[in-house]
Amino acid sequence: MSNRWEYMVLDSSVSNWFQPKLDGDALTSRLNELGKQGWEVAGMSSMEGMPNGRTRDLVIVLKRNGSV
Repeated sequence: MSNRWEYMVLDSSVSNWFQPKLDGDALTSRLNELGKQGWEVAGMSSMEGMPNGRTRDLVIVLKRNGSV
């Protein structure tokens, strides 16, 4: 029997034009909350988009066992 996976993508804004805005504590809390629901981080990527090359968004992919 093979596993069936369910996926979720979180797109978290990391910075705006003038300053960083990632709240590490809030992100940690959110990931811990999702972990209690069976989600685990499968991967993440930063998305550059600011003129100065700074990261604009952090994309986090989560997965958990899905129902058949």
